[in-house]
Amino acid sequence: MPYRNYYLALVALLLCTILETLCQVYWLKTYDRKLVSVVYMALGLVIGFIPLWKVERPAAGASGKKTHRWTFGVLSVVFAYFVIQTFATSRKIMAGTPVDYHLSDVLPIMQIMSQRYVNGQEVYAIIPEIWGGMQPIYLPAMWMPYIPSVVWHFDPRWITVFFLLAGSALVLLWPRSGKQFSWWSLLVLVPTLGMFANFLYWDPILISMTDEGVVIGFYVFLAWALWRGNPWLIGMALALSVLSRVSLLAWIPFFGLFVWFFESRQKAYKIAGTAFVFGTFLMLMTKAIFYLDVFRALPGRYLEAVMGEDYWKLKPTIEESLGLAKFLEQKDLPLLQNLTFLTTLGAPLLCLLAFWRFRDRMDATFFGLATLKITLVFFFNLLIIPVPNIFYTSGFLSLAILMFYSQQQKTI
Repeated sequence: MPYRNYYLALVALLLCTILETLCQVYWLKTYDRKLVSVVYMALGLVIGFIPLWKVERPAAGASGKKTHRWTFGVLSVVFAYFVIQTFATSRKIMAGTPVDYHLSDVLPIMQIMSQRYVNGQEVYAIIPEIWGGMQPIYLPAMWMPYIPSVVWHFDPRWITVFFLLAGSALVLLWPRSGKQFSWWSLLVLVPTLGMFANFLYWDPILISMTDEGVVIGFYVFLAWALWRGNPWLIGMALALSVLSRVSLLAWIPFFGLFVWFFESRQKAYKIAGTAFVFGTFLMLMTKAIFYLDVFRALPGRYLEAVMGEDYWKLKPTIEESLGLAKFLEQKDLPLLQNLTFLTTLGAPLLCLLAFWRFRDRMDATFFGLATLKITLVFFFNLLIIPVPNIFYTSGFLSLAILMFYSQQQKTI
């Protein structure tokens, strides 16, 4: 069979992505949580490793353009259905759950920070309206997307919906230059349907109470930028991703070294320059740069919370999520934090060394995206406080990898 290894890899990616999506909510609520957590992490690592290895890939045949048009049409119609369902269901979710800091303080904090910025006030001053006074801890790209909801007075959760749909559109409808959809691309709709079922029906908290949609949107934007290979887009996406959630921080230097040594120094300069200038601009215009000590102290605060009396409040979150912290006693949780540090540094380093040694057997096109997925799998699954909604970011990266892997080279 021509291109046998490619099709085997594609089928394996499809199955792993479907199973990972099922693990995230449905199986976690149905079966033994410890078993599901281990399976989920293993699936995530497999999804990251498969595209790293080079296989002979088919190019679009004589009917490639026609296939691309038909596939794009089907994807567009199904995506339109997702949009309609998402808006209709989200409206019901929002109607049933108010934005109230007693239920979840995340969105109220975002609104206050955004309102302060619009009013020209100090964004990072203590917020007396919430819990009698609390220090805002969110980086600029996390709260700034909520500014439109403050200016035009609409529910901030529509920002979450927008970012979820925008990220899905990038994955499903916008192939990179020189690539086009194949019939296999339609199979991505299966795990995508599962993902939408997760946050619309099985786990509506993602929309009703969290800010995770913004993080998902920025990380999917980064995945799409990596796939396209545009250094300016990659730099901008890096800045937005880091300034929303710093989960990928350990991955960045190794990705930079990969670009420097195996692509081009000019591209590395463009990525680094764009990320630095854009990120610094956001930090300066919001004055977040003057609160670096607050952001640096966050890991210590989480550890202090989980090792103190707050552990008993956090224990249900730890036990009911996909993280591996549930396997450890309270006294052993600092070891998990150390393991997170070692794996998020070690995994991309080992991948970089493997590429240096076996570059003729590894796919440079997927190096950045695949190692990002692997790094995030370790980071999220080894967190000492693994809040359930954070795992959606990793799930959307799996959808991106599967879709990009299914695309074929255009023929002239």
